[in-house]
Amino acid sequence: MRFSAFFLISTLLVLCPSSARAVDDLAFLREDCGSLSNCFTTSAALESWVWGTRNPSAGDPVTVDVGPGTFGPLSCTNDGYVTFRGAGRDHSVIESTGTTPAVSISGCTELAFQDLKVSAYEIAFLWNGDGTASLTDVEIRAGGSPSRA
Repeated sequence: MRFSAFFLISTLLVLCPSSARAVDDLAFLREDCGSLSNCFTTSAALESWVWGTRNPSAGDPVTVDVGPGTFGPLSCTNDGYVTFRGAGRDHSVIESTGTTPAVSISGCTELAFQDLKVSAYEIAFLWNGDGTASLTDVEIRAGGSPSRA
């Protein structure tokens, strides 16, 4: 019986190894990161890590947990495989107060935006070229005063 239990546990450990990247599957966008790993307080720093360091793929995507707060514009160029999951439309806001789009996408694949607000003075979403994205429970506002309209 001991041999069988040992064999079963050993087999499970081989078939289901702990991934060194498991922590990298989740990133955070927060106003205050505290001690969170892979946490960023600006959209620019998050983008640099996601597409400059982490490089998600179809088999290894990333989820960004967007906490309560208002964050600057996001952009994606010829990349993708990221889900931006907010804390609710009244709590997580991606915003542009100038002429820059709040979300700018060019040739990106498998992006998802969930449970957040995208607000801009002029252009909320700018899509250029091919790609795919889904929006679930996303409020989009353009024109007037961002996030206060």
